[in-house]
Amino acid sequence: MARYWLIVAREQLKLFDFWTLSLLGIQGVQVTLDRRKEERRERGGMLTPERRRADRRQTAINDIRLNDFVIIRRQPETSSG
Repeated sequence: MARYWLIVAREQLKLFDFWTLSLLGIQGVQVTLDRRKEERRERGGMLTPERRRADRRQTAINDIRLNDFVIIRRQPETSSG
């Protein structure tokens, strides 16, 4: 699993290509194009109540909107057993 995840805004294809080529061959880094089409809260229709206290993705979403990409550091998986 990649240790760092770089997510690029879906309309920034040239930036996605740049990061993909620049980071090619670097272990632990994954470059992904944002797949979301719209925010859940911006969709029409009935909304289900949010069960979590805070939306942990909100900071990353704001960063993508402001900077066209966001870098997320993934926590190492812990094995239980």
